[in-house]
Amino acid sequence: MFYVALTNTQNRTAKNVSVHVAITTGGSQIWTDTKQVGTLDGGATYRKTVRVKLGFMAAAKVQSNGGKITIHTTVASNGGTYSFTQQRDVS
Repeated sequence: MFYVALTNTQNRTAKNVSVHVAITTGGSQIWTDTKQVGTLDGGATYRKTVRVKLGFMAAAKVQSNGGKITIHTTVASNGGTYSFTQQRDVS
């Protein structure tokens, strides 16, 4: 599981907001999901806990990569697209 908290730091409303998350290990994508947030008022925060379920093969890839995963997050709205990447050790 992981927790997503997305805050609109602008003074204006963000429209058509979506959050796309992809998890990779060793260069292979093992999980992906997209959430449609919709409208997010200025200063408002969207919060969501997401459960990641991996199949046997995906879990084996994580294990063979020493438990290292990379989380790629892209937030898109009418105001632009922003991407973030972080690495975690889940072993």
